[in-house]
Amino acid sequence: MSPALVAAVLLSGAVMAVVRFLVATWASSRRRSAVTTGFPAAVLIVNAVGSAIAGAAAGFAAAGLLPSEIETVLLVGIAGGLTTFSTFNVETVQLVLARRYRIAITSVAANYAIGIAFAAAAYYATQALAS
Repeated sequence: MSPALVAAVLLSGAVMAVVRFLVATWASSRRRSAVTTGFPAAVLIVNAVGSAIAGAAAGFAAAGLLPSEIETVLLVGIAGGLTTFSTFNVETVQLVLARRYRIAITSVAANYAIGIAFAAAAYYATQALAS
C-alpha cells in the first residue's frame, strides 16, 4: 500500500463525507426531522448512489478494466465516504423509539433492497459494457 494510495483514499473519503453532509443538510432543509415527520430519504439517497458506485467499480475491476488501486479508491474512499451505515442504524433506532415502526421497517427494507439492486445493476451493466 503506497502513500499515494492512502492519500487518495483519505482525500476522496473526506470529499464524499462532505457530499453526504450536504445531502443531509439539503434533505433536512426540505423537512423537519425524518424521525418525526417522514422517511429518512437522505441516507437512502447516499446509500443507493454509493452502492451503484461500488457495484460499478467491482464490475470494471472484475472485467480487468480497472486497476486495483483505482478500485480501492472508488470502493473505500468514494463509496465508503459517501455511504453511511451508522447513521442508517441510528435513524432506525430513533424511528423505533418514536414508535414509527412502519417507516423504520420501510427504511430498512428500502436501504437493503435498493442498495443491493443498485450495486447489482451497476455491476452487471459494467460487465455488459466490458463485453
